[in-house]
Amino acid sequence: MINIDMTMRRLQNGEIGPPDLTLTRILLSWRCLTERQLRYLARHYFAKGHEIASRLRLLQKVGWFDGFYIETPEGKREYIWMLGLAAFQYYDLIEGIEGLQDPISLMRYKDNPIAMSAVNEFRLQLEERGRLPAASYAPVWRKGDEPRPYMVMKVQSEQGPLTLYVERLSQKGKPLSFMRKKIEMYEAMLAQNDGKLPSEDGGAAMVVWSVGSLQAIEEIVGSMDYIPESFFQAFLVDECLENFPHAFFLAQKGRRVGEVNLQPLQMDLL
Repeated sequence: MINIDMTMRRLQNGEIGPPDLTLTRILLSWRCLTERQLRYLARHYFAKGHEIASRLRLLQKVGWFDGFYIETPEGKREYIWMLGLAAFQYYDLIEGIEGLQDPISLMRYKDNPIAMSAVNEFRLQLEERGRLPAASYAPVWRKGDEPRPYMVMKVQSEQGPLTLYVERLSQKGKPLSFMRKKIEMYEAMLAQNDGKLPSEDGGAAMVVWSVGSLQAIEEIVGSMDYIPESFFQAFLVDECLENFPHAFFLAQKGRRVGEVNLQPLQMDLL
């Protein structure tokens, strides 16, 4: 149980100090990040990266930060961090910030912070290129909730305003059912917006399916009944992100059952 009065005392006496509040502001904006991502975003505020790791783990003990680790395909540990219950209560009850992610729900459904840190890698790539996208995240999904875009980013591209609807396809869940529901959602959005996806300042809009590998695209798309062409959509592949912005692919169903045609998509406008 987190005592809000104890949290207030820790803030007042400096136990939770300016460096910690820098990490907090980043997590308020980005929701969930791997430790590598957090170190990159906070690099100008700390002399050494290990100081970030120390503060995260120290304040995890008092509930200000929370996190867990996953095993990477290479057999290494990768930590994912978010605000802890103490910080959530403080910013929710004292500061009155709306739309915060409840860390209890995030820790209960760990696929969500894993997915969020994956799509945040896309946002981070855009930040590195100076695009500074405005990003909004859907609240934690609960059974019975209506589908909504997972993340929406508004970017000023080389060709004008671009709205990106970003979804994460995870093979650990039910990606086919998930993708079908999201396609239905986007088709409904088209029907309500004169055949177009809502966009910023009348600019272009597209759906980006974030996915782990090219093989995952082939397996998922190959099992789909159809892929609509009523809105523009592309796949962003984790294993190709080192070559961003050339990590995008178009996927079309082939003539034979399970056949998928992948075509690299040059997204130099980003």
